[in-house]
Amino acid sequence: MRNYTRGFWGVEMNLGIFFHKGGSIRGLGKVGQDKRFIENYLNKYSENFEKVYVFSYADEKRSDLPDNVIIVPNKSRVPSSFYAFLMPLFHRKEIRDCDVFRVFHISGTPSSIVGKLLYRKPYVTTYGYLWLHDILFHRKFLQYLIAKPLEWFGIKMADRVIITIDETRQYVRRFVDPDKVTYIPNGVDTRLFRKFFAGKGKTRRIVSVGRLVKIKNYDSLIKAAAKIRNCEVVLYGNGPEAETLRNLAKTTGCRLVLGGMQPNEKLPGELNRADVFVLPSHSEGLPKALLEAMACEIPCIVSDLPTLREIIRDGVNGLVCGHSPESIIEKIEYVLDHRKEAGKMAANARKDIINRFSMDKLIGKEIKLLKELVR
Repeated sequence: MRNYTRGFWGVEMNLGIFFHKGGSIRGLGKVGQDKRFIENYLNKYSENFEKVYVFSYADEKRSDLPDNVIIVPNKSRVPSSFYAFLMPLFHRKEIRDCDVFRVFHISGTPSSIVGKLLYRKPYVTTYGYLWLHDILFHRKFLQYLIAKPLEWFGIKMADRVIITIDETRQYVRRFVDPDKVTYIPNGVDTRLFRKFFAGKGKTRRIVSVGRLVKIKNYDSLIKAAAKIRNCEVVLYGNGPEAETLRNLAKTTGCRLVLGGMQPNEKLPGELNRADVFVLPSHSEGLPKALLEAMACEIPCIVSDLPTLREIIRDGVNGLVCGHSPESIIEKIEYVLDHRKEAGKMAANARKDIINRFSMDKLIGKEIKLLKELVR
């Protein structure tokens, strides 16, 4: 049996976890992130709380969780949009047993809002990127009309808001007092994501990891790579733009490999086979994929966004490019032609990850925040 730590004044505490709308551990497994979530979050929570309730949108159960982690499954057939509000009513016993809620995305706050109103339970939510901006970029106008008031209430009623990038600080402060905003960036398991020999072929490999959607700007990356000799682009992820990108690669003559979703534990091997990691997005929060590539000492190139400049210092621990194929070409060719300089930047990137984004340090800070809310 685990030895559970006690909260302030010797009071045992129970934690409730809410995913994004429709989220589940099973869903994380489909994108290769379930083991990451269990090892980096649930295992740490289980060591610091008496019980950890995971409120899932799926009818699921797991046998690989700590004894005190309890999945609360969705056995109803209620659509996610309604279930988010009804969850605290369907699972009153478990909700009442929680001392504090942890919400991982603003779309998951309806359950915590209802739980707070009915049972006076505090909650902490993450606001990792400009959510409404992302919705508008993809022209999802109906979703925007629903998301806008949800975002307002979700942030406004939160007892604490965790921001993962400094750019969102001023935005969140429009809704809550500054002392309710806490900066805790995404973390990386630096023991898993590290540099090691994985073997590289003669073809130079340009890698990126992310959903295959327009906002990632992978079309510009493919157009750029088509003009660079002896290289291929490898994209790990799924999304609606897959077929469009395949057709573009055929048209431009780019060698494209769509690697699909990779389990988190296998990703370090794939990254270590890369010559360069490129993130040419039009918009980003704090992308875990970039941090993981930096931890593996892969030379990284990112687009010129305020959020990414919080991580990458141009010419020091990576390179910054524009969104056009021409700008991307210039930076990729520099990395491929200047291996020594690129290696120094990659080594600096690894040091930054250890100093600023180590998962062990950051999860401890989060757990302390959660416990301080319990009175």
